[in-house]
Amino acid sequence: MPPLQAKVYGDSQCRAPVNNRPVLCGLSYKKWKYKLKGTINDVQNMKDLLTQNYGFEEQNIVVLTLEEQLDARLIPTKANIENCLRWLVEGTRSGDSLVFYYSGHGLRQPDFNQDELDGFDETICPPLPKGVTLHAIVDACYSGTILDLKHVYNKKTCEEKTSGGLAYSISACDNDHVAADTSTMNGAMTFVLIEVVRGRGQRNITYGELLEEMEDRIEQANQQGCLGGSRILSKLFGPDLTQSECIKWLDSKELESVIYVNFGSTAVTSPQHLIEVSWGLASSMQPFLWIIKPDLVEGEATILPPEFITGTKGRGLLASWCRQDEVLKRPSVGGFLSHMGWNSTIESISARVPMLCLPNFADQQTNTWLACTKLGICMEIDEDVKRDQVEMLARELIVGEKGIEMKAKAIELKKRAKEAFDHDGSSSRNLDNLLTDVLCTPIV
Repeated sequence: MPPLQAKVYGDSQCRAPVNNRPVLCGLSYKKWKYKLKGTINDVQNMKDLLTQNYGFEEQNIVVLTLEEQLDARLIPTKANIENCLRWLVEGTRSGDSLVFYYSGHGLRQPDFNQDELDGFDETICPPLPKGVTLHAIVDACYSGTILDLKHVYNKKTCEEKTSGGLAYSISACDNDHVAADTSTMNGAMTFVLIEVVRGRGQRNITYGELLEEMEDRIEQANQQGCLGGSRILSKLFGPDLTQSECIKWLDSKELESVIYVNFGSTAVTSPQHLIEVSWGLASSMQPFLWIIKPDLVEGEATILPPEFITGTKGRGLLASWCRQDEVLKRPSVGGFLSHMGWNSTIESISARVPMLCLPNFADQQTNTWLACTKLGICMEIDEDVKRDQVEMLARELIVGEKGIEMKAKAIELKKRAKEAFDHDGSSSRNLDNLLTDVLCTPIV
């Protein structure tokens, strides 16, 4: 076992010089519902960058992953990650350079100590000895202030002294946003960072230059859309547009003119169905906001035709995530093309928005039958998806008589739902009765 890795596990007899000490952590969650496909690639690419561009020795790099990991001490559990973070700063001295890289899911929890401006805790930066530099790169959701550094980069400063050392942190997104992936199975931020650094060749690059060039490339993505023709966008899945940008775009459109498209977080489709839906939307000539995830196509990257992107420029907006409840409530949204999960169905009814449905599995077919047959607020696309039908139904949804009829029924349904939820409504009474029965029934 390499000396530095042995030191991670507390072997006081194994003390190698620190100098450059990296910890790389990639979590794929391969047995979980929300598995990630690109994190192992991210870790390997970051390892290659450190060894090939910055002279780090491979035997001094500690890697924690779930993939083919035979050493239980290198599985990225909470305890092992904390152990590696302690090792990262232990025994360091002035002039040492540390690297912590993380690719995986990001979460946040309520701030019970009331020391966070946004009301949530992300993580804590370990104290650094004087003269030691920490470079932290975190490609995860909600990672904006993950090191709790005092200063945030504003093109003048991007650094903060901790208890004596110097810490730099690059995060994939703000504290209230999610990170994006690429069609090459990488984190988008990691992909852009590595490409920018390698593009410099042997020339040094400052943090200010790095962040400005990364920002420029991401801004290109936001302006041009997915596969808009630039070198970086030919590889990236698409822009990670923020919620505020989606809302701003929606508010620029006419009343009830936009089709909101979202097939949920777990549904997958075939490449052919993706093409048929995209061209149907394009031919309908209706504005649309499409939330399209990188793994929407089963077993393949989600890539839309370049002709579709250029043909719908200005009329269509692609993003990887949004707050669906907020989007559905915007006045410009006139219809919802959905997979018909129950949450989406309820949110659409609550916003008085009629639907087009393309169910996939589980309860979605039942929800479709209910919305189409009993409630009259939905039209179903055939299982064998064809662009002509998508085009026809999209137009009918927004400007046709059937769409107007469904809108009226959706408005009435929302009114009835609100009455049911009122203090003396049927839903409130039923819930009260259930709780009374459960809490007051004697234990035999």
